[in-house]
Amino acid sequence: MARVEDQVLEYWERGTDEERIHHLRRIILVHSILYYRFNTSVIADHVFDEWTYELARIQRENPLAMVRVLYHKESFLFFSGADAYALPLYDRRATNRAIQIMRKRDKPTPWP
Repeated sequence: MARVEDQVLEYWERGTDEERIHHLRRIILVHSILYYRFNTSVIADHVFDEWTYELARIQRENPLAMVRVLYHKESFLFFSGADAYALPLYDRRATNRAIQIMRKRDKPTPWP
């Protein structure tokens, strides 16, 4: 199974700026929920920082793509990469995804 970090990096290398913005907004929100609401993390801090600064860079370089992506557009409009705590941490779908990730991580592996 591929690591989360590898899957995201692979995704960055393809897709339009709009697709990349949408994808990064989703994963950043989910991992912010894990960190700020549930006090847990499944990725290293430097990986999360890399994602947030990459999103901020893409949005800064392509403002038209930034406003075309509707996923929490207002919340990410002035996103700098350092303000993930101010995102909508009570989004129902993102919270459900965060819970799925925690359950998958905590699921015991079968004994060989």
